[in-house]
Order: sequence, then C-alpha cells, then structure tokens
Amino acid sequence: MEIQLYKALLEAGIGTDTAQRVVESVGKEINDKINERASTLATKADLSELKAELIKWNVGTLIAVAGIVLTIAKFVLAGNG
Repeated sequence: MEIQLYKALLEAGIGTDTAQRVVESVGKEINDKINERASTLATKADLSELKAELIKWNVGTLIAVAGIVLTIAKFVLAGNG
C-alpha cells in the first residue's frame, strides 16, 4: 500500500520528499490506530482465563444451590415427620 500511495503522490505532482513524508505519516497513523485498538482486544489467553473463571463460578453456584435445596428439603421433611 505504501508504494502505491507514494507512486500516486508522485503522479499527482507532489515532490519526492513530500510524498515520502506523507507516506510515513499515514503509516505512523495507521500503526498508532492498530496499537490503540489492539490494547482493547481479547487474546486467546484472555478468553481461556475468562472461560475458566466462568466454569468455577457456575460450579460454585450449583454447589451452593444444591446445599440450599437440601437444607430446605431437610426442614420440610422434618416438619412432616
């Protein structure tokens, strides 16, 4: 892309020094935007860690709910007996 932009600028009558500075400036701007966006993207490692956390919370919640249900059932059955 840089070579195409450089050639297009030269064909438009812009001098070589100016064309080079424009191409470098555009390239730097693109790299800055990519780096800016990359910091907010999740990596595979991030997603794997999140998955592990979700599994731990789900298992913990299921165990807690099972304990509550068993406790309620114990009191209900004790009241009927």
